Amino acid sequence: METAWRLSRQVLTMREAHLAAERLQQRGWKLGKVKTETISLTSGEWLATLAPGPIPDELRAKLAPHEGVLILTAMGKCARHP
Repeated sequence: METAWRLSRQVLTMREAHLAAERLQQRGWKLGKVKTETISLTSGEWLATLAPGPIPDELRAKLAPHEGVLILTAMGKCARHP
């Protein structure tokens, strides 16, 4: 599993998550379930989830002046090619 954070100076909303999902779709990812707070996508055996929101309170001071985050979590199977 891999997780990436995209920090922002403002709290991100589902609008920004939809824009990120559109960019992933342009690169071959397929849109999955769209829920109130998350968007899922697939690519082959990979499953990814996008979730926007505020930076957690316990990290706010450390990550200032950023206020928001877009989290992408991806799970899949890596294969070595000879």
